[in-house]
Amino acid sequence: MDLFGNPEIYYSPSLESVLDFAMEAVDRDKNSKILKNALFKTIVDNISIEKNKKELFKYIANFRNKYIGILSSPMITKIIPFNHMGEDANIVYRCCGLTVPQIEEPIEKAKIAVKLDAAGKNITPFNVVMIMLISHFYNDKPRLNSLLLYYACGMYYLLYTGMFKKFAPDPDCMQYTIDNLSNKFMLKKEGSLEKAMVTTLANGVDHYKTILKNLSDYDICNTLIPGLRTRVASMLQSIAGEYFANYEKGNKIFEQKEYNAEGEYIIDRESDIARIQRAASAATIEFYSHPINLNVIRTVAKMHTDASANEIRACIEYIHNDVDSKSVQRFYECIFSAFFNDNPTATAEDIHGMKFLASANSIYKKGNSKDMNIVTIKSISHDWLTKGSAVYARSNRVATMNTYRKCIFLYFVMVVSSK
Repeated sequence: MDLFGNPEIYYSPSLESVLDFAMEAVDRDKNSKILKNALFKTIVDNISIEKNKKELFKYIANFRNKYIGILSSPMITKIIPFNHMGEDANIVYRCCGLTVPQIEEPIEKAKIAVKLDAAGKNITPFNVVMIMLISHFYNDKPRLNSLLLYYACGMYYLLYTGMFKKFAPDPDCMQYTIDNLSNKFMLKKEGSLEKAMVTTLANGVDHYKTILKNLSDYDICNTLIPGLRTRVASMLQSIAGEYFANYEKGNKIFEQKEYNAEGEYIIDRESDIARIQRAASAATIEFYSHPINLNVIRTVAKMHTDASANEIRACIEYIHNDVDSKSVQRFYECIFSAFFNDNPTATAEDIHGMKFLASANSIYKKGNSKDMNIVTIKSISHDWLTKGSAVYARSNRVATMNTYRKCIFLYFVMVVSSK
């Protein structure tokens, strides 16, 4: 098996076999559009229905939020589960008005038309429909990027399990590998797995712009699907190559200890920025991976008699279901920054306790503060409430609006402090 779990074939092709392959390539039908004629209109018609479009992109957003801890890091040490035989693929077919048999029939006909051999194993229903969605949303960059990420996650699952089929990568060795990469590596340059995969595919899609519009069977089966997969595979394989070289040499990140004049060990405090980002990332993952805490909502509502628990819940549900995780992470970063500014000796563990909860009121009371953390907290909660709460959206009473902003702030504080 090769690095990606595919069978390795070792042979030296004869001149005759090379000539036969060349002649067969000439004979392939490069103009047939069996796949496009059978599927594209159905896909476009169905995904143009607002309900279907919203359902698909909401699922993709929730999938991203579920694995944001892996996607937001350059550390490729964990797998992103992707069920090609289950709902992760079925949601795509359903929202496009198709069933697997409806897709498989034209795929088999197209394979015959372009004379695909064993390489045709990657011409799957999921890959074909995703290519057509990417073609349709090419000029809609936000949705295009969502599709590219989802398509990449489907590839990542298969590629990762192939690269690390014997054992999971060692985090300390992977950290050493990432730290010592040059910026010629996409993962190092972009700083996260998500950005690296999306940029890699976006570059490929731009390169294939013309054939992405044409969508002949040859374009789809011989260029787009294998070409885009190769780009992601090469990006990941380059990191795996560096990792395995370091692993064989025993290169790892080791904790460096410092001692004072008396020989006593000094605990090295991580930088505030790294500490805040790590805590915000963990809190964001917790928020999206767990159900809404109704007890906290009721508690917050009881603390403010002019606030409705139903309205608070509506807004939290909106955030949980429809808001990008980057916004939630930014919200948490500002909360934690304000906390550590007021409590310079606090540790990361203090976030999950009474010290953090007790500081919340004093943090939020800086009503006229020019502290950008406070300004941002109120700005983000205002945006969320405008879309997530009908009462807030139609209110012009300053006291009411401030009460609801504080309720949202306290919800996020309390769910963290209770962990």
